[in-house]
Amino acid sequence: MVISRREKRMVLIAVFFIITAIIYKFAFVPLKDQWFHMDQQIEQLSKKVERAKYLKAHPTIGLYANNTVENQTITTAGFLEKAESWATESNIKVTSIRPGSVINKGSISELSFEIELSGNLSGIASFVKSVEAPETVARINKLRISRVGEEEGADINAQLNISVLCLSETMKSGKKKNPAAGAVE
Repeated sequence: MVISRREKRMVLIAVFFIITAIIYKFAFVPLKDQWFHMDQQIEQLSKKVERAKYLKAHPTIGLYANNTVENQTITTAGFLEKAESWATESNIKVTSIRPGSVINKGSISELSFEIELSGNLSGIASFVKSVEAPETVARINKLRISRVGEEEGADINAQLNISVLCLSETMKSGKKKNPAAGAVE
């Protein structure tokens, strides 16, 4: 079998394209992907470096974050203290308090709590009235009431979702106001 010159050229061109396709698929594409991922990593690291330089140049930003956490802690402690006193005054039992999400709204953060209560209806109503009082910076987002038993005078269970507002930075006067407790410390 004799192959003509033209057929040899066609076979060489086909082999060349097959070898080029294999090199492209198994060498060039992985290197291109690796290059792309390295560029992304370099960009992320340069953003972190820029942020670190900015934080180092402006140390009050870190102080702002510390003040935010401190105020949230103070607000949470004040609210829990108030919730305990409201429950005692209302003659009801707090069965559980669970923290919820924190939503940042500029200079104010909204802290949420899930509270479960047990007691009579008038006591639960008194607790709800205390939470919704104008001197507290709290609101009830959801209230669910259920009866424990079928007999007269049976206890009532209540589940409340309560939000408390908190300043994200300390007040300029140096005194910290506890919005949940409604008092300056």
